[in-house]
Amino acid sequence: MAKLLKRTKKQLTLEVTVNISGSLLEAEETIQQACNEIGQLATQEAITDFDTDGSALMTGPVKWASKGQTRKTPYGAVQVKRHVYQTSKRGALWTTGHALYVMPRLVLPNN
Repeated sequence: MAKLLKRTKKQLTLEVTVNISGSLLEAEETIQQACNEIGQLATQEAITDFDTDGSALMTGPVKWASKGQTRKTPYGAVQVKRHVYQTSKRGALWTTGHALYVMPRLVLPNN
């Protein structure tokens, strides 16, 4: 079970307890699960720093609408207070952090 012990602006202190009893294969699977829990928790905390309030975003005449707050990570899906955006023409989904990097003309709503 992974726990967030402390968070500062730039650092997380996390704790994980791993049961390594049983066979080596069982221990490896438990270790992988614990690593995924730590990854999910750390990612969930980290990405909250790069979000908006869910209001529509504009790139020139193109409007981007929020599509919700689930984020897929290398450690599994996590629920976070973060929005992903898509235009009315569908296509790619963007997070605000990524969108700001690739679309410098993006206008964010005032939070």
